[in-house]
Amino acid sequence: MFRVAFEGSDGSGKSVVCKLVCEKLRQAGVDVVLPTSDPQRPIRSLYKHLIAQQTTFPDTNTSLFLGLADFAYSEQLANEAEASIALFERCVYSPIADAIALGADPEMILPILDFFTQPDLIAYCDLSPELSLERRRSICTEAEAGGPFFLRPGEELQHGFLRFQSGVQMAYEMILPKSSLLVLDSRLDPDFNAQTVVDSVIGHLRGELRGSGNQGSDSW
Repeated sequence: MFRVAFEGSDGSGKSVVCKLVCEKLRQAGVDVVLPTSDPQRPIRSLYKHLIAQQTTFPDTNTSLFLGLADFAYSEQLANEAEASIALFERCVYSPIADAIALGADPEMILPILDFFTQPDLIAYCDLSPELSLERRRSICTEAEAGGPFFLRPGEELQHGFLRFQSGVQMAYEMILPKSSLLVLDSRLDPDFNAQTVVDSVIGHLRGELRGSGNQGSDSW
């Protein structure tokens, strides 16, 4: 199974590009599974419930481990599926980048990566927090602004969003492996970026098939 992860700060267009890639690959006759597509998956639902109010908002460690557990569950779903490609909208790098932006020590948490299967391709949606906030018409949630443990007293959510998401971007630059990284300029048309990912994935699949002596599907 070829694994593609879509990473990037909040509002960078991961969900849109991921869905477009899925559509294009299926149109090309490729079997695709989206293990993170269900917003009601159990651990994700628990996290959303916790962040709904300040009295139960999880701290950095709790958020990290919930995020890791959610991805582990998504990995399990992918492994159980009979598909050529798994598309992950966020993967193990996401909760780690968030934790680093919240102040966690990278040397303490980066070894966690060794417990997870690394994606074959990481499509990083690159968009500045300023432009993301502009596209959102300055609307963001407390969680997207780092949460109550990150926000300074009296700080507006918009300012917290810019600080936190800038920290997330810096963390991604630190932890994403360059060997499997495909950077997408999210200022461009999402369909163009999706096609860039599709071309990369299909090119890899063709290379694998040539290596195995199997010519594969004529459609790709």
